[in-house]
Amino acid sequence: MESLGPFESSPEIAVAVSGGSDSLCLAILSNRWVKKRGGKLHVLTVDHKLRKESEVEARQVGNWLRSYNMSHEIIEWDGPYPRSGIQAAARIARYKILEEFCRNKNILHLLVGHHQNDQAETVLIRQEGSSGSNGLAAMAAIYEKKDVRILRPFLKISKPRLVATLEALDQKWVDDPSNMNTKTARGRLRAEIKESILDKALVLAQNSASIRIKGEIETARIAARALSFNPAAFIKIDLDQLDAANTQNLERVLSKTIMTVAARYYPPRLRQIKSLVKNLINDSEFHDCTLAGCRILGQKRNIYVIRELARLGPDMILRDRKETLWDNRFIISTKQDLTLDLRIAAVHKAGWAQIISDDSNLKQTLIPFEARLSLPSIWYGDTVVAVPHLGYKKKIKALDKVNFSIRWAPPSAMASAKFGRV
Repeated sequence: MESLGPFESSPEIAVAVSGGSDSLCLAILSNRWVKKRGGKLHVLTVDHKLRKESEVEARQVGNWLRSYNMSHEIIEWDGPYPRSGIQAAARIARYKILEEFCRNKNILHLLVGHHQNDQAETVLIRQEGSSGSNGLAAMAAIYEKKDVRILRPFLKISKPRLVATLEALDQKWVDDPSNMNTKTARGRLRAEIKESILDKALVLAQNSASIRIKGEIETARIAARALSFNPAAFIKIDLDQLDAANTQNLERVLSKTIMTVAARYYPPRLRQIKSLVKNLINDSEFHDCTLAGCRILGQKRNIYVIRELARLGPDMILRDRKETLWDNRFIISTKQDLTLDLRIAAVHKAGWAQIISDDSNLKQTLIPFEARLSLPSIWYGDTVVAVPHLGYKKKIKALDKVNFSIRWAPPSAMASAKFGRV
């Protein structure tokens, strides 16, 4: 834990516990660590309701933890459940739920139980998918999100050691049969791969992490020179500042830029990024395109990366005195009670026509037209009543004393401190 710091003098920490040997061991040991420092531990179990036994297992985890004088909270995921890719959807939902809990409680650190065997399996899976050095670096021990740091204290500890720790405590755990399902990539690996191959994968992860750390430092330097960030959630790239960058660094910068603007958790496919770089370098005039949820536009010696209008998230209801995350990019809230049923949606062309009809001076905004249309706006029925980025609010008595707070908060940082390896 010390290598994952810094922490507060009395740290408040959340730990995700499924009930398996890895996460249960993590909860017990982190509880000792937190108590020694006069801190507070929140133990959280997300029940995805994917198996009929999950509710009983979650309650059992709580009973075990209470014997160590630990508090435990179960948070249920009620979907929506996709027809395919359910495991990936459940994973994304789990992190979203955990991060929201941490944000609401002002908790800065979230512990998860990934261990050395998980790390090796991740490398092998990504190797099969022809990942580059970034992917082969596998999981970071420290992963900075917009509201919380995700920490993995067990990445250098093997699963047998965690099991042995629980056995020494005479502590039972839950075995999830889906972890050994040979229809999944990890389940197949666990059934087939020998220990020696896992060891080689860990060496590859270590070497790839070193490459990634150097690459991310260079990416941050280039981004600081070449990129301009607008609160309206678009990024302008100065091509003259990219000319000196080598192709690999340029690929990293563009990949990170797209992740930031599109609010993606994972980078676009490498072949797509390579095609974009080729477009930038080899063509005398850049060809506008869409990629991974972004609209990419050329203008003189600048490139604008803007959210693609067709890929925006659904409309959402604006809640009284609570934050609402829209399109996974913007956090919108109001401190006043609302007397109207308001929703959050993009401006779109219909909204823009209403706005300039009401205030033609807004035509002079420097925000590119495509970016204006994807801005979050507040609607009452079929009427746009506010667009905070444009300083626009319709004169309606029910909104006289209502102020809207809005901030751009993409899930992936353009450049973090570094790829976390300890």
